[in-house]
Amino acid sequence: ALTNAARHGGARSARVAVADYPAFWQVTVDNDGIVPAEGEPAVDGRGGSGLGLRSMTERVEALGGRVRITPRPRFTVFATIPKDGQGKEGAS
Repeated sequence: ALTNAARHGGARSARVAVADYPAFWQVTVDNDGIVPAEGEPAVDGRGGSGLGLRSMTERVEALGGRVRITPRPRFTVFATIPKDGQGKEGAS
């Protein structure tokens, strides 16, 4: 998320927050960089989003987590990652 902010968004500032809960972590990264124009393809980690966003989403989902990306007011990547370590590959 930080690499994308600097490389693609031209961000001058970014914030990272990590919250530790009993069953999961929440990671939020936001930045003040350029956001996609209104009406561009969804930036939800799928479809028309960039390779970096897709890759981030795939890695978090492989751990059993979820990613939400919101472009406004600040471009924000919000991930929830379970601590149990039972991603899609480990689930039975």
